[in-house]
Amino acid sequence: MPKRTPAGWHRADIIAAIHKRGETLVSLAKANGYAESTLRSGLHYPIKSQHVLIAEFIGESLHAIWPQWYAPDGTQLMTRAEATKQARSLRVQKARNSRHSKAAPLTAEGVA
Repeated sequence: MPKRTPAGWHRADIIAAIHKRGETLVSLAKANGYAESTLRSGLHYPIKSQHVLIAEFIGESLHAIWPQWYAPDGTQLMTRAEATKQARSLRVQKARNSRHSKAAPLTAEGVA
């Protein structure tokens, strides 16, 4: 059973589900007329055509696998551009937080 979080299936669980059915992302892409690396981008961004292919192959709904990107009826909730912007914002915020946490605390006498 794939690990399910509020953000949906983990990428490794999606790949494992494809492997359990005897295929790889590359072979699935090639069999459906895509370049070898095309479906990999679908694991990171909401690209509906790729997600439909993966979801149908696995036998799950779009919403079950990617609830952060699709409504229960399959309507796309977020575009690729919006997802990219959100991911960049989170990376910047994480980088800022890690820079601040590494700094030595200041005391009245100077750096601790």
